This record gives sequence, C-alpha cells and structure tokens, in this order.
Amino acid sequence: MDDLLSQLRDIRGIDPVSWWPPAPGWWIVPVVVIIPAVIFLILRRRKLAYERSWQAEIRNVFLELRRNENKSLKQRAAALSGLLRGLAIKRYGRNACAGLQGKNWLIWLTKNDPGGFSWEKEGALLIEAPYLPEGGVSEVQNWGTLLDAAERWMK
Repeated sequence: MDDLLSQLRDIRGIDPVSWWPPAPGWWIVPVVVIIPAVIFLILRRRKLAYERSWQAEIRNVFLELRRNENKSLKQRAAALSGLLRGLAIKRYGRNACAGLQGKNWLIWLTKNDPGGFSWEKEGALLIEAPYLPEGGVSEVQNWGTLLDAAERWMK
C-alpha cells in the first residue's frame, strides 16, 4: 500500500488563460466598429476634398472674371450669371431656383443673399447682358460691386 501511495503525485493547477489569441467575439469588434469608422473617415475626407475642389474652381472663375478684360461685358456677365445659377442649384437644389428667369431670378437672389445685396436694383446687368449689342457698352461701373456681392453670396 505504501508503494501505491508513493506513486501518487500532487494535483497541478490549471494553466492560466492566455490573452492571445482573442476569442472569436473580439475579432468581430474591429469588423463592426473600427472598419466602418475608418470607411466613414475616408469618405468624409473625399467629400471635403471634392467640396474644396469645386470651391477652388469657383474662386478661380471669380479671379478670371476680375482680371479678364479680353472678354466683352456681355460674355463676363453671362459667365457670372451662369456661375451664380450653378451655385444656387448646388446650395438650394434644382427645384428652388433652376426655373427662375428675369426679375424673378433677381428677386430670389435678393431674398437668399445673406449680405443683403439688392440684386433687383444693382444686378439688372445679369439679365440684360445677353441682349446688349456686341460692343454696345464697354464697361459698367457697378461690375466690381456685382463681383464682390457674388463672392460674398458664394461664401
């Protein structure tokens, strides 16, 4: 009997649980939380880059309208009007302003101008310019005022 007791060994404890590799549930956490967050940040960065790109392009058009004296007033006013309409559609949607013409367009611009510029009184050139004779009016004194108001409206 003593011989049998001598063959017995002490009870050994359980090995500690290792933290690596994590359980399958912990692998789901990055998939559900971290990966969508990274995708969101990438898409947001792309959207901001796109917005900066079209805004930079519009700033360049404004600079060109200020500097370019090779174009007639008719061409510059048409470019400014088209630019304002494009900005309005981008900002307020097609249904809000795409169909507006003439005085209604100027009234809408006045209502939606945060700077309070009176497009009805001072922006008549935008709707009259397409009908001006080529070379009929060489320069209008309020052209700079119109450009300043349009730049403020863009911001």
